Amino acid sequence: MDDPAKPTYTASQWAAPGSVDIRAKGKERTSGYAHRLVQLPLDVSPPRFRFERIAPKGATRDVVTPYDVTASFFAPALVIRKIHIEDAWGGEDVLVMLPPGNP
Repeated sequence: MDDPAKPTYTASQWAAPGSVDIRAKGKERTSGYAHRLVQLPLDVSPPRFRFERIAPKGATRDVVTPYDVTASFFAPALVIRKIHIEDAWGGEDVLVMLPPGNP
C-alpha cells in the first residue's frame, strides 16, 4: 500500500544563478507533523540530503495536511545531474532539471 506521507521530490538548477533548489511535497493523514530537508554532514559533491518527518507531540486531528518544504545549495561552476535524498522509505536519486540549452 502506498504511503500518502511519502514525498514527491523535485530539484532544479535554474531558479537563481548557481543555486540548486530541492523540494519535497506530500500529504500527511493527520495534523501536527513537521517536515524538513537537511543537508548531511558529508564531504561529497553534490551534497546529500535527508527528508525528516517529526511526529507531533500530543493530540492530533484526523485531517489531510499538505506539506511543501525546500532546501538549496550553491554550485556556481557545476552542472548537477542528480541529488540523493534519504528518507524513511529508503531514499532515492532525484534528477535535477537544468535550464534550457544545457546538455
